[in-house]
Amino acid sequence: MYEMRDNKPHFILIDYDLAKEVIGLDAFRRSSTGKHRTGTLPFMAYELVKDMARYGEPGHVPVVHRLRYDFESLFWVALWCAVKMPPGRDDSEDQMLHNVVKEWESGLLTMLASHKRALCTTPDDMRSLRLPPSSAYLRPWFRRWCKVMKKADSRLEEYKDAFEEPFPVLPFDMETVDGLLTRDSIKEGLGTVPYTPEELLELQETGEVERAVTNGPYDEESNDYQQARRCCSLSWFLDWCWPELANYPLDR
Repeated sequence: MYEMRDNKPHFILIDYDLAKEVIGLDAFRRSSTGKHRTGTLPFMAYELVKDMARYGEPGHVPVVHRLRYDFESLFWVALWCAVKMPPGRDDSEDQMLHNVVKEWESGLLTMLASHKRALCTTPDDMRSLRLPPSSAYLRPWFRRWCKVMKKADSRLEEYKDAFEEPFPVLPFDMETVDGLLTRDSIKEGLGTVPYTPEELLELQETGEVERAVTNGPYDEESNDYQQARRCCSLSWFLDWCWPELANYPLDR
C-alpha cells in the first residue's frame, strides 16, 4: 500500500514483521518476529486456520509460517475468484455460489480447516464443486493443482509419523514439503493442459481457435465460438505459470 506525504507517494510494506530472512541458498531462515496471525480466512492455508482454532489452548505452540502456505493461498485466491467474480448471475445462482465459498470463510475454525483440507487435497471433490458456467472450463486445472497438494499433504503426514518413531529422521524441508509444493512443482502439475501458450496463440492467429479445448475436444457441431474464446482466456493462470510469456495476446 502507499500513503501520500507532502504530495508524494510513500510505499509501505505490509506485515514486514511476519517476513523471514533467508541467508544464502538453503541457509538458515530466521523466524518472523510477528506474534499474531494475520490473513483472510477464505485465502488462508488450512494449517494456519487450524492453528488459529487452537489459539489459547494449554501447551499450544503456534506454527511457524511456511512458504508452502503461500502456495496454497494462491490456490484459494484463484478458486475464490473463479466462483465469485464472473458476472451475469441471477440472485438464485449467486446464492448457490455463495454457499460454495461459505465453507471456507465462515463458521467454526475447526470446520473451516477441515473443509479446506478435504477440498484442496481431494481432486475428485473438484469434479462436483459448483462453478459458474464461465469458469467451469478451469476445473481440470484446479483438479491438477489439488493432485499436487494431495501428494505434498501425504508426504507431510509420513514425515510426522516418522518423527514420532524412535529412529533418526532424515533432513526434511518443511518450507516446501521436500520440494513437493513449490512454484515449479505446481507448474509441472498444471503443465498437462491440452495446449501450451504458444499453441493457443498459434490457434488464435490462424483462425483455428474454435478447436481449442476445455476438458476434451471442442464440439464442432455445437458451433460454440464463445466456448472456444473462453478456452483462451487463461491469462491469470498462464502469466503465473509462464511469466516469460506474459505479453502474449491470448485474450484480444
